[in-house]
Amino acid sequence: MSKKIDIKVTLPDGTEQLNTAIQGQTLRIKAVPNAKYQVIDAQTGQAPEKLKAKRFGKDLLIQAAGDEALDAEVIIEDFSDVDGSSLVGQGGDGVFYEYIPQASSDTAAAGALTGGDEIVFALGQSPIAASALVGAPLFAPQLAASVLGLGAVGGANLLNTSDVDANADPVLAAITTIKNAAQQDNAGPTTPALSVYAAAGVRGMTPASVAAMNSMLNSRAIDASAVDSVEKLQALMDAMTAVLLAAGTGPAPSLEQLTTLGIANVNDGNLASVVQAIRNTADDGSGVDTYAELQALINAILEASQAVAAIAQDNTATDFRPTLADYLQAGVTGVDASNLASVNSALNSQAVDAAAVDTPAEIQALVNHYKAVLAAADGKTGNAPSLNESQYKALGLTGVDTPQKVGLLAQVIDGKTTADVDSIDKLQGLAKLVNAVMSAAKGGSGPELEQLLALGVKGVTPANLAQVQLAIRNTADDGSGVDSLDELQTIVNTAQASVTPITSEGLQAIKDAAQDNKATGSKPSLADYTTAKVSGVNASNLAAINSLLNSDAITGEKADSQQEAQALVDAYTTLVQAADGKDNNS
Repeated sequence: MSKKIDIKVTLPDGTEQLNTAIQGQTLRIKAVPNAKYQVIDAQTGQAPEKLKAKRFGKDLLIQAAGDEALDAEVIIEDFSDVDGSSLVGQGGDGVFYEYIPQASSDTAAAGALTGGDEIVFALGQSPIAASALVGAPLFAPQLAASVLGLGAVGGANLLNTSDVDANADPVLAAITTIKNAAQQDNAGPTTPALSVYAAAGVRGMTPASVAAMNSMLNSRAIDASAVDSVEKLQALMDAMTAVLLAAGTGPAPSLEQLTTLGIANVNDGNLASVVQAIRNTADDGSGVDTYAELQALINAILEASQAVAAIAQDNTATDFRPTLADYLQAGVTGVDASNLASVNSALNSQAVDAAAVDTPAEIQALVNHYKAVLAAADGKTGNAPSLNESQYKALGLTGVDTPQKVGLLAQVIDGKTTADVDSIDKLQGLAKLVNAVMSAAKGGSGPELEQLLALGVKGVTPANLAQVQLAIRNTADDGSGVDSLDELQTIVNTAQASVTPITSEGLQAIKDAAQDNKATGSKPSLADYTTAKVSGVNASNLAAINSLLNSDAITGEKADSQQEAQALVDAYTTLVQAADGKDNNS
């Protein structure tokens, strides 16, 4: 039975290279100074407990893992001829150890193997510094901090010599150097150096990230206590890396990571906008690689959000204020020239004050809700907005506070055009119509003829209005019987069926319709107008002209002659001709 191992090489700059052995082929890896070679059992993902190795000249040959031969030999070329090379593995406890000769003390490493010897290596008993995996030398306790470039940066050491012996613990000495820089805010672009972070055990550092990391140390929010452990330093490094990657195509940094960086005024309410602002910077991270740049982004978002909130509080919005640039600076998306005036109108509603829109998230919600309304009002049915009570309230509407009202209003909006809903006042007007219906269902008066027609219900006339109103009052008090246009239309159709139809003909039919407000879309008929010798009536305008007969102003005595009926038709025709979208023909 054979075993397969992989070798992960960690280079001095923190770059990792995974080398996978292919069965039957020798895997050759060129040794690099200060690189670490992590042995991984391809099946378990952990380090083999034992290795059989042999040195040939300057090369290290790994032949077996434990008692099992490898299906592919591994040769690390020039392993014994470069400085700082180490053969390491991760134990089952998650801790890293260096491989040592099984029969020796745990201070003898693979590099000490003499030519031609074959020996079994096992993971040592003493954990190695985490820095062993970030390209720094494997720091033995006897290495002095001065060799690594460690020491106080621009001031006195924060720890007394009695607190730490740098010669005995270079990791702690490195952390002390970083603490000094953070406490005194005197880090430079290259100090503390990469080697200091490596010595402290921070993984993933590169020369490019040192300047960004040091900029964070100079933040007043980052003091010595924020970087006094490897864990805190690593969290700071991971947070900075997350921000830099997010400027490109990487995942968004979390609120916790931005807080770790010491960035002020970031919260759940503006996190999405902060992330969007980061993504709007240069992809290479150069726009967010300092504390000042990051904080400036957040400050700009806060300033724009507060400006929008102030306008909402004072109800001073106009079609162009706030501007598109204001929304963009606040990190709010979806506002453009086509909907700016509509969105701004919502800021002037009594329901939207400063507290309702003082975060980018709340502003974004308002924009999203209004966009949903505008998208639904396309003159076509079947795509009603799916907003709920709280969302209509966030939009600035009042009185839409039950599922029944929400349902009816959604259908009403669905049947409208953009021009019908492009201001909060128009939307509130539709909400008022819905409330008129719901109030009647609970036993109130109304709704009026004009209100039902404005809702989009067809066929309501003075002749059937009383029957329609009665039928609405007889539905469930909670409005569930009238919470759709289909239900209202059914009520109207039923009421119309109970109206005694006009049976007379000619001029008498026109007079009777006007007197009793019983005109329908087809009666009086075209034949009735022809018999009465009234011209200008055709199939396209018959229903409209008949609707005039149902107005309170047109009684039977005002339509009981050919001249009066003709005058009514002529007046309608003149109005239609004037309403052609052109000036000077009123």
